[in-house]
Amino acid sequence: IVSAPAIGQGMVVVMTNDGRSYAYDAASGERRWVVDSAVPALSLRGNAQPIIGDQLTFLGQANGRVRAVNNESGETVWEAQLGDTSGRTELERMIDIDGQMMLIKGDLFAVGFGSKAQALAADSGRILWTRDLSSYTGLTLTGSALLVTTSSGEVLNLDTRSGSALWKQDALQYRFLSTPAKQDDTVVVGDFDGYLHWISIESGEIVARARPGKKGIRSAPVVADGIVYALDLDGSLSAYALGGG
Repeated sequence: IVSAPAIGQGMVVVMTNDGRSYAYDAASGERRWVVDSAVPALSLRGNAQPIIGDQLTFLGQANGRVRAVNNESGETVWEAQLGDTSGRTELERMIDIDGQMMLIKGDLFAVGFGSKAQALAADSGRILWTRDLSSYTGLTLTGSALLVTTSSGEVLNLDTRSGSALWKQDALQYRFLSTPAKQDDTVVVGDFDGYLHWISIESGEIVARARPGKKGIRSAPVVADGIVYALDLDGSLSAYALGGG
């Protein structure tokens, strides 16, 4: 198990690295259902955290498909393919969904590595918009827009209604950025060299930078009570407040 379980609607849903997803009763631990999906010969190490909605649970899979299953029975209600699986090699065909998905007002937003970003109607899987980009970190809600760090290190703020880019920040390319975290009117990303970067949500400009340590920051920073916490690969935990250092 290499992704966080999801908790909601009286159950716990967890995805394992062999493509299976399990749902357990949150009170008793009794297993409700198990869903199996094919895992390609080559995929990223990791899984997208499941999302539990009112009626459906949404699973991002290593084969580039998003699956919606019934909360009670585990039966598949719909599936959607995020990318094209054509290619001569296993590497070219890799379209793994590892990053954070978002469920917002009846719409599901997902993005995969080597595939696309899509907005889907949560009840039917109908495609609302599609944008060509690759990401292994997923999406973060910033007001009425979605922030995404691409596989090449670009940071984009996408309109939730159309998928168009409100702005793009490309000064951090090839720094293997983490999933963004929202802190007040900025978003924070970590990189492979141990830096944290604060980016203005309004303009996309980098407004602050700090280096807690020399080891990379792979996991998403966490914001609580206005404080951002970042854990690096050396196990060091750092905390920052905007304007307070």
